[in-house]
Amino acid sequence: MDQAETSSALLGSEKTWGNSTIGLVFEQVMLGEYANPIVILDELDKAATRSSHSAPAAVLHTLLEPVTASRVRDLSVDLEFDAGLITWVATANDPARIPRTLLSRMKCFWIGMPNAEQAMLIVQAVAAHAIKDAGVPGFITPSRALLSEIAHYSARQIYQIISEVIARCVTEGRKQMTLADLKKWVYRDEEDPDSKGGEGKERVTLH
Repeated sequence: MDQAETSSALLGSEKTWGNSTIGLVFEQVMLGEYANPIVILDELDKAATRSSHSAPAAVLHTLLEPVTASRVRDLSVDLEFDAGLITWVATANDPARIPRTLLSRMKCFWIGMPNAEQAMLIVQAVAAHAIKDAGVPGFITPSRALLSEIAHYSARQIYQIISEVIARCVTEGRKQMTLADLKKWVYRDEEDPDSKGGEGKERVTLH
C-alpha cells in the first residue's frame, strides 16, 4: 500500500482514461478462481495519510463494510459485483496513522517481539527458505545451536546473513557453515573506555 497512489489499485480507474485498468478486487473476485479470496494490504499505515477521496485507502470504507461491499463497482468496466466474501488482512507498524473510521471496521491484533523459543522457530524457518532459494544441492542445514547465534536478528537480516554465508561456503568448496562463518555478525569489538591509545578491546557476544 505504500506504493499505491490512488484507489484505482483496488477498484480500477475511470474507463474514460486512455490507460484504464481493472482493480485488484474485480480481478480476484470476478476473474479469479475463488469468490472469497484473502487480500493482504501490506503497510496500510503508509497509504492512509492522504485525505483525498481518491486516496488508496479511501475505498476501504466501502469494501470493509458488509452491506456496501456486496455492491461495489469497478470503475474500469463499470460493473457492479459482490465483494462481500473477501477476507481482508492489513499490516501496519503505526496504527495511529490509520483513520479511526477504518480501524473501527477491523479486528486488531498486536504482535509483539518473539520470545526465545519463537525466535528459534523463525530463524530455522528463514534459514531453510534461504538454503532452498540458494539452490545448492546437498547443502547441510545448520544446527539449532549454530542458528541460535543469529536468532536475535530480524527475519530479513537472517535471510541476508544465511545467503551471504552460503555464497562464501560455495566459493570455498564447502556445503556446511560453521560458527566462524557467522563471526562478523555474532561478535563485535568494543573499545574499553579505560584503555589508552585504542588498546584493550573486549570481545563480546550479542544475544
